[in-house]
Amino acid sequence: MGDLGTFRSASGDLIRCRVDRSGRLSAFREAGDKLLPCEVQALFGAVKLSDDPDWLSDPPFVAAGTLVD
Repeated sequence: MGDLGTFRSASGDLIRCRVDRSGRLSAFREAGDKLLPCEVQALFGAVKLSDDPDWLSDPPFVAAGTLVD
């Protein structure tokens, strides 16, 4: 899976996928008010909820080294 966006994993976690500064796909699992790095393999069996990696975030999560307008 190489998609950007927000996903619901098979275990119920929200996973946010975005491209990092080096151009690699990075995945982060939402844990309360934190985003924890996770393996892209966590997306196996996940359902895509949105093309937006920050979908339903208030305020939007900011991955290390990225800016959100």
